[in-house]
Amino acid sequence: MVLLRPRGATHAHLTTLAGKRALVTLADLDTLAGSKGKLKWLRITKRDREVLGTVQFDGQIDEVSSDYQRKRKNK
Repeated sequence: MVLLRPRGATHAHLTTLAGKRALVTLADLDTLAGSKGKLKWLRITKRDREVLGTVQFDGQIDEVSSDYQRKRKNK
């Protein structure tokens, strides 16, 4: 599964079908491989938590890429 992480996401929160939860940084996202459930993309700062998106996660990580698209100026 190719995961598209939203621009600005710093963490991922997984809630498995059994109700267990895991909160990891994007650098440690590979530790969630093999666990199925609902994955929330978060931006966590010192004072705030913001949910940027959710996806149904099947437990397989083929690639993690950003949804950010850089636009060029046409001259």
